[in-house]
Amino acid sequence: MSEQILENPVCVSLLICDDVYQDIRTRKQVIVGTFNRINCEALPHHHPRLVVVFAITDTRSAVDLALSIEHEESGDPLVDVKGPFNSTDPLAIHDLVIELGNIEFQFEGKHWVMVKSNGEIIGQRPFWVVRGSDSEAHLPEQQP
Repeated sequence: MSEQILENPVCVSLLICDDVYQDIRTRKQVIVGTFNRINCEALPHHHPRLVVVFAITDTRSAVDLALSIEHEESGDPLVDVKGPFNSTDPLAIHDLVIELGNIEFQFEGKHWVMVKSNGEIIGQRPFWVVRGSDSEAHLPEQQP
């Protein structure tokens, strides 16, 4: 018997935002308030709402998708959402919206949003949690 090789889909986009809603007239998704930094007064910080939007394509079979948020330095997982996803049309693009509430950030610094398929990272995006009133001073320098 031949062993079936699971092919992971391709993540073609990944955004972090405040909200997503569907326009009634056009039926298009509207993405509101994208960001890559969360400012807070103190830690731990309870962030009331965060939405992750990602798109995958090249799906050829059922896969186990997972979305996680981790603190880079400690590896501490803050969120870990998992579930099956099934599509056999490799040309289809699937827009997925995950709403998360009341996330507790223990540490400032770089965090990662990661999309995994069958345990393998297929997309990731960093963001920073910054404490204090002068948030800009704590950000890493941006590359041109």
